[in-house]
Formats: sequence, C-alpha cells, structure tokens
Amino acid sequence: MHLRGKTIFVFGLFVLISVLGVLLSITPWMVLFLSLIFLSVASVFIFVYEDFSDKLVLGNKKISYPSLSVLIPCYNASASILQCVQAIKNMDYPQPFEVIVIDDGSKDNSVALVKTVSGVRVIVKEKNSGKANCLNLGLKEAQGELVVCIDADTYPEKDCLMKMVPLFESEKVGAVTALIKPYKPSNLLQRIQSIEYLVGFGFYQSMLSVMDAAFVTPGPMCVYRKKYLLEIGGYDEQNITEDMDIALNLQKHHYQIKACHYATVYTEVPVTLSHWIKQRLRWYRGKIFNTKKYKDLLFNKEYGHLGRFTLPFTFLLELASVLSIFIVLANLADVLFYAGNVFFIGLSVGVGPKLELPKIIINSSTVLFYLIMLFIFSVNLYLAFKVSRQKLSLSQFPVMLVLIMAYTTAVALIWMYSLFLELNHAKKVWL
Repeated sequence: MHLRGKTIFVFGLFVLISVLGVLLSITPWMVLFLSLIFLSVASVFIFVYEDFSDKLVLGNKKISYPSLSVLIPCYNASASILQCVQAIKNMDYPQPFEVIVIDDGSKDNSVALVKTVSGVRVIVKEKNSGKANCLNLGLKEAQGELVVCIDADTYPEKDCLMKMVPLFESEKVGAVTALIKPYKPSNLLQRIQSIEYLVGFGFYQSMLSVMDAAFVTPGPMCVYRKKYLLEIGGYDEQNITEDMDIALNLQKHHYQIKACHYATVYTEVPVTLSHWIKQRLRWYRGKIFNTKKYKDLLFNKEYGHLGRFTLPFTFLLELASVLSIFIVLANLADVLFYAGNVFFIGLSVGVGPKLELPKIIINSSTVLFYLIMLFIFSVNLYLAFKVSRQKLSLSQFPVMLVLIMAYTTAVALIWMYSLFLELNHAKKVWL
C-alpha cells in the first residue's frame, strides 16, 4: 500500500508526542490531559441526564397517525428476511401500512421467500448497488407520509410504531430512532455488544436527542418523515455509513431527531471477531468521512449543541483514544528497554537482575488512566440501564469488566486503523 504524505505526517506526530512524553517524563501529565477529555465528554451526558431527564417522556398518543410505508433493503438475507417481514406485519398501527422489500440483486432465494408472504410488495434489482440505492428507490415508490427504513435482519417489537410515531407531533421532527438491541446474544462478544448498544443507542442517543444534537439515525430501524428525506436529496449512495449521513443532512436542514428509548428493536450483530472488526472499520471510517463532509457544522452556533459539542468533541475524543494507544505503547517500550538493560547489566557483573517493581508496572499514570475510565464508564453504564429500564444482574459484571478494560482498547485500536485507512484513501467496502 502506498503511504500518503498526510498519513505519514499524522501518525508521525502521534509517535513524536508519545516518545517526547517518555523522554521528558511528562507522560503522567499527558495521561491526565487525555483523562480530562474523556471525563469532560462523559460528564456532559451525566449532567444532561440530571437536568433534562424529565423530558424523556412519551409522545402525544392522541395525535392522528399518518399513512406509513416500511422499506426493507434486502441482500442475500434468506436466513432472516421472513422473520423480519413477519415481525413488521405483526406491529400494531391504527391503519394498514404498506411493506416494500427492495432486493439488491440477491444470489440466494430471498426473493422467492418474500413472495410467499401476502401483502408485501417486492422490487427486484438485477444488479447489486448498495443499501442507500435501495432506500432511494423505495422512497420513490412509497406512498406513506412516514417511512420506516429497516434492515432485513432486524425484528421490531409489536408496539414500536405506536411508541415512535407520536414523537412526530412537531413538524420540526424529521426522524425518530428506537433502542437497538442485539438479537439473542449467545457468546461473549455479543453480550459485550448488548451492553455497548444499551449505552450507545440507549443512553447516549437519548441524551443527544434531548440536546437536539443526535448525529446518527441507526441503520437497523428508524422512522422518517418522507417529504424531508426527499427534500434533502435522499441517501448518499457513495457513503458507507448512510445512517450517519442522513442524520447529519437532516440536522443541517434544521430538522430534529428524537430518540424513543422505550421502543425496542432487535438486530443481528457480529458473532465472530473478524466480522465485528469489519463492521467497526466501516462505522468509524464513516464517522471520520462524515465529520469532514459536514465540517461546515463544526463549531457553528447555528447548529446548536450538534455543532458546538457533538461533532467537534466526539471527534476529539476519538483522536484522544488513538493517542492513548501510542502513549501506552511508548511507555511499554520504555519499560521493556529498562528491563532488558537491567537484565544484561546483571549478567555482565555476574549477579541476578533486581528489577524495581514500580518501573515494571509500565507507569502509574497508565493505571490511573484505566481507573478513571473505569469510573466514567461505570456511571454511564448505570445511567444506561436506568434510562432503558433494564435490570442489572451480577452475571453482567464480568462482561462489563471486559467491556471497560479490554473492549474499549480494541475499539481504540480500530479507530487508529480507521484513521490510517481514511487518511490513506484506502478503498471503502460495506463489510
């Protein structure tokens, strides 16, 4: 792979800062600075919860329920499409709604399976051209005032629409999101994602909604006002994270995104580590790309908390997480060099090496960093369970510990690789 100049510059800067931290013995101060960034961003959500949790209420159930269309982009989804369609048809709604499956050139028997279900319209495309293209095609065909965009491996609860649609009582609302949960998590990776989704799509999304600063309408399922989607030009078919792009585009046109944290949608999540890595690379590269695409929103007071907090400070948080990896690696290298030096000096004078234990434990600042992160995530996890009305059990604590201590480090490493790929203009792929 050819390395671009800006890639070398940015990662060289990370290395330089980390090495200088070790050489100048200022690593503890650097760790303190990074910890303050993490703590500050996380604290915002805590303060918002304390100040505005009373706004997390149900919408006006007395509104007149508008016509509605459900769009399901489908590609090789024979394992889940029937269950998805059945869950959709079982949803309560005061009036009939249309269900449209847009098949994106599937090579399996997805189309044949869907055609066995009555009351479902199927649009078949010969060539695979991506989810965004399917949704744009569905938007042109949809008759409803509201459109539900839902993945073919997603299963909404029966009362989802009855809970989500009332939040459209204001004409300013362009989209309503739900609480996304992994469907039947079986292994450790999926159980970790269950808690992660509870925080990200539950607590964080709800708080950002209260602030009118949400920057994503999760792809598994979201309800939109169709005329606004058409007004902003629909989905960007070249964007690998169309759910983030459409959310920022709606916000750019001053339409609100509301979170319905009490409407639950279940979706299939990665089972294997390789699948999870590919998914996160797409997510995180999409975040970097869309932050650049909508850079005119950054620090722009016209867009309220979205421009002044969400976009700039979440991006700063991501850069800080990447820098923290370099700092830890630089400290680890320093420790290994020290240990090796003491060992060989001991051999040269004929005595056993005596290592100073505090030096071997990398650095007390690194331990402090993880302790601060433990505290931050613990508070956020507690509030996430509270907002989502989920019960904490003792069996979940080992999973939480892995999430905090190991999973977050893995996420930071993927952020680092995503930044590398995006700076280097590597080819984008869906999965």
